[in-house]
Amino acid sequence: MKEGQVKSINARDHVRLRPGMYIGSTGKDGMHNLLIGVMRFLCEENRPNSEIVINLSNEITTLKFKGTALNQLLESDTVKTLNGLTGFGTKINGTNDSFWVVTLFHLSSYLKVGASNGDIAVLNDGEFDFTATNVEQGSWFNIDFKLDDEILETTSFSKAILRTECEKLAALCSNVQLELLDSRDGCNYQERFTMEGELVQLFNNKIEQHDAIYPDAYRVYPNAPNFHVKINEPELSLELVFVPSLYEGTIEKTYYSFLNLTEGGSHVSYFKMRLKKLNKKLNADYDSYNNDLKYYHLMTNIKAKEDFCFVGPTKTRIEDPSLVQIMKRAMDKLEPEIIAYFSDQNSSLSN
Repeated sequence: MKEGQVKSINARDHVRLRPGMYIGSTGKDGMHNLLIGVMRFLCEENRPNSEIVINLSNEITTLKFKGTALNQLLESDTVKTLNGLTGFGTKINGTNDSFWVVTLFHLSSYLKVGASNGDIAVLNDGEFDFTATNVEQGSWFNIDFKLDDEILETTSFSKAILRTECEKLAALCSNVQLELLDSRDGCNYQERFTMEGELVQLFNNKIEQHDAIYPDAYRVYPNAPNFHVKINEPELSLELVFVPSLYEGTIEKTYYSFLNLTEGGSHVSYFKMRLKKLNKKLNADYDSYNNDLKYYHLMTNIKAKEDFCFVGPTKTRIEDPSLVQIMKRAMDKLEPEIIAYFSDQNSSLSN
């Protein structure tokens, strides 16, 4: 290949030529992956008193935020940060998933970044114009954007999908408040999401939703408690919520850095193995209660300062000695509580 045959393209064309490489597809799923990725990035470092507003309209979607991961970067050097985010492959210190913001910038046909004292960046004819400005700490920022319908098959967001994500992020991020607005086609929807219960609250909400359809089927006893354990270490934390069930439609979800790794990963497999052994013991020891206790519901949340290395054919398996150890400690702490509970229940049934 000769030098004249090598073609160099800019960052914007790099994303727009193959959007599916960055967001998964050019259809409904990819479009939602993009916005949800940005929402998760804003929540990423779980700063206290963060607020995020998603405002859907017929033309322009607005993301308004303060106290988030992106706020701190913009407050330190707004124009430099935005200039970096419009590049490609630029490492923005202190962030993990800023590529979602980069991708949003380049897949939009209209985009404007503003603060309380005016516009900072505006997309004009495929180029970003920046305005030097001083932004005070704690300011609100907003990103107004319209995804390019010449590249994406659909640009209409689903309120139901975003509502589910807001519930999840609010439950997993204490002190983070999300607000979802929808004014499209005469709709006047507004809902706020904030929870201090974190994973336990999310778990209870999911159980209650299913219990409304199948009364008392999702817990062994109607008032059975959640078995909950949380281990915090400087580099790694793990939280687990578990409850035995009589219904085979189990809930098994693991959240890692707010990425849903449902049905996959050595972490989920380890918990399944331990719970399977535990259920066999409960059935053997307390057969007067229930001789077929094999179902359960499980949610875990794993947070680490450094990214894990995902391996295997599907790139969801995690091989990390520290993760194995913290999972073992969680189950070692949880099992005696579960056995003690069923021992008490079995005694009361016998009486």
